[in-house]
Amino acid sequence: MTNRQYQFWLRTMKFGKTCGCHQLTERSFKIKGVQFPFCARCTGIIIGQFIFAPILFLLGLDSLVLAGILIGIMAIDGLLQYFKILMSNNYRRFITGVMAGVGLMILTVYLIQYLLSLFR
Repeated sequence: MTNRQYQFWLRTMKFGKTCGCHQLTERSFKIKGVQFPFCARCTGIIIGQFIFAPILFLLGLDSLVLAGILIGIMAIDGLLQYFKILMSNNYRRFITGVMAGVGLMILTVYLIQYLLSLFR
């Protein structure tokens, strides 16, 4: 890794930390030995919010119940891991993160629509 690449990596790691990601090495993906600036779950959340959520909105799948289920699945995975009932892995963290990202975006859109309706 060149010095310029290393400096860029340091900035992205700082950004990930600023966003609230714990960035644990064992819970992060790596490319050619270089750690992502976000853990697997946060990576999934980001991808879910910006890639999959718009697709679901285009298909009309944007219910609050669906949002709750998708976020709940991630919460259950995290709690099972936290209480050492079932250990998660990076791929499951990523998938449940994608689901939660979609759910969070659905909730965000509903909140924005509600706030806008207050001003109409």
